[in-house]
Amino acid sequence: MKSFIQKFQSAILVLGLILIGQQFASAQINCRVQIIKTQNPGINPYSVTFSAIPADSISLPCFNAGTSYTWTFGDNSQGTGQTVSHTYNGPGYYGVCVVAQSTFGNQIVECDTLDLDSISPSNCNISFSIQPGIPAIPLTYQFDPVLITPQCFPPGTVYTWTWGNGTSTVTQSPQPQIKTYTSPGTYTVCLKAAPQQYPAVTYCQTLQVVTPTPVSSIFGQVYANGNCIPGSLRVELVSLSDSLQPTILTSGGPDSCFYWFQVPSLPARNWVVRATPLETNDFLPTYLGDVIYYNDATIFTTPASGQSLNLPIINLVPNIWGDSLDPDSSINPSWGRVSGTISGNGTLISSLLGTNNMNVVFNVSRATIIILNSQNQPVGFVFVNADGTYTTPDLPPGQYSLKVEYPKAPSVAVPFTITAGSQGTVNFAASGSGINTVTSVNRNLKAEAMVVYPNPASNKISLSGVKGAVKIIDAKGKLVLETSETSNIGIAKLPSGLYTITGIGNSNQVVTARFMKN
Repeated sequence: MKSFIQKFQSAILVLGLILIGQQFASAQINCRVQIIKTQNPGINPYSVTFSAIPADSISLPCFNAGTSYTWTFGDNSQGTGQTVSHTYNGPGYYGVCVVAQSTFGNQIVECDTLDLDSISPSNCNISFSIQPGIPAIPLTYQFDPVLITPQCFPPGTVYTWTWGNGTSTVTQSPQPQIKTYTSPGTYTVCLKAAPQQYPAVTYCQTLQVVTPTPVSSIFGQVYANGNCIPGSLRVELVSLSDSLQPTILTSGGPDSCFYWFQVPSLPARNWVVRATPLETNDFLPTYLGDVIYYNDATIFTTPASGQSLNLPIINLVPNIWGDSLDPDSSINPSWGRVSGTISGNGTLISSLLGTNNMNVVFNVSRATIIILNSQNQPVGFVFVNADGTYTTPDLPPGQYSLKVEYPKAPSVAVPFTITAGSQGTVNFAASGSGINTVTSVNRNLKAEAMVVYPNPASNKISLSGVKGAVKIIDAKGKLVLETSETSNIGIAKLPSGLYTITGIGNSNQVVTARFMKN
């Protein structure tokens, strides 16, 4: 016989079940189901997936694992399952209903309207990009299709390429295509995408097929005291024939001494190459031939198409004083410095190097200023800022010269004297014939230079900053004129080209200048 406690527990259990049943019965009017609709254009533009889920937290107890779902899709078709897919025959409005029947006896009916629009061909788009295919094969291009509206082009779509030369390619996947043409010309290339469900879409481009420009390689190494320089370099390959001047920056480290250029094989060009250390003052900007001035550089010619030219090693010219130059005159108050500007950024400079007629547009930020001692030995260099300003390191008292070095831009060295604590200014300007001295402001600084005007000239030139006889020398070093005149010197009979004038300055020092005869 059951004890009182057991009977009481059984009564409580029965009462609980009755209350739960009443709760479900009373909650049935609040149970709702929500229909979620998702189109499947990648399968078929008229394929839709339907899901039935409780509409809110109140509806959760209305459903259990045994709940069944029956669907009517509004086109006389039915389906079962909590999630079900159905494909319609075409666009339109369809009344979709689901009946959810739980094992509790709850039955919930939910309906919704499906607005299944057709996918208009005007909204379907394709495209393709064109790029060179295999560089080693001339006239080869790669075509990469782009499905702008991928839902329009499900599996089974047929893609037809027409190449504009009477040939075509048919595929069933939007994959890149490689096409080689037999000759240069203008071709209209089209891509047609034809899905099974709706009209085809076509996209066309005009392709100008050209013979690739043959290229050659020029490479070499830059050493400093027999080793790769630890810091970065700027290596400039300068064409003497035109404005082509490719430049690379090395990053420093074990491979910092290697440089490599690819240049057009035609037309054949004459070149010079310069390496500039960017992180040390121990070495000077140096041209091939291990020289610091471009007019002393080794000239070489573009190798034949597809061939390479391995240049001799550039050995950076050591700076006699290197980084020992004092950057702060407060430490050595007896030292002095020079500052100034270079104007004429963007000036077209014409000159002659050997038989090479050269033109260059002056870019002041690419210029360097070489500091020379009284023996004409380089003791330092400074970069010119983008605004044309420069300042030398502090220099011990003595005789010096400044020379602007810029490929294809002739210049002359400007002598000056540093005395205890001197602060001087030397300004330069780019003209049509090269870099000239404009002013030398003397504050314990002695500097002088010869100025030629007009420059370039056709018939006559005049000089300033010189006294006594002057000599005019052509680009081959031949004396072509000697005169004591300093104004209205007749040059009409001289051939066109670049000339150098030498003479004695007002301080009894040798001065030089260059001018261009038109």
